Amino acid sequence: MKTPFDFTADNYDLWYDTPEGQAAFQGEWLCIKDLMKGSPSGWLEAGTGTGRFAHALAIGTGIDLSSRMLRIGRQKGLRLCQGRAEALPFPSAAFQGVLFALALCFMDDAKQALQEAARVLMPGGQLLIGMIVPESRWGGLWKASAHKGHPLYSRAHFRSITETVALAEQSGFLFTDARSALRWEPGTVPQEPVQALKGIHPAAGFAALSFERIPG
Repeated sequence: MKTPFDFTADNYDLWYDTPEGQAAFQGEWLCIKDLMKGSPSGWLEAGTGTGRFAHALAIGTGIDLSSRMLRIGRQKGLRLCQGRAEALPFPSAAFQGVLFALALCFMDDAKQALQEAARVLMPGGQLLIGMIVPESRWGGLWKASAHKGHPLYSRAHFRSITETVALAEQSGFLFTDARSALRWEPGTVPQEPVQALKGIHPAAGFAALSFERIPG
């Protein structure tokens, strides 16, 4: 059975090759890379999509529900499998880290996906959540597209940073750090070097949130 992500996979991946997409990805990648601990080979990306982040970060394993997105990701030489983040086909304590990069908002059951992430993480392992900030200009663009019936954004659950942190903490995680990026206007290319800013910045369109798995 095809998912909406199958029908949009090619356009989604090609957007990252545009000047705007390259700049956005650079900011998002820098935020995640700055927070990421341990060997990437011991990480899982849940909702890996076409594998842009997994490939750039050298993450060892990825999982996604969309067969078309996985096909594109495998062309990058990635080790990917098909499945749901809410029911990960991996043993407990199998990974050093789990990444949700722009994916948690699209999960049918985000809390279950986070509980599964906690299960497959080693005690003290790291969870990273990369998200578009709903209150930002970038978030406003996503929400406007959702209201117009965009096949992907209309499926998104727009949670604030506060709501996302609370959801993760309810699932067995402790919030530890954050990075921010995308302070420029959507639809433009920044004139200054793209940077990852420490902490959470109100004007930033993207936030990467770091958590530690609480033992027990």
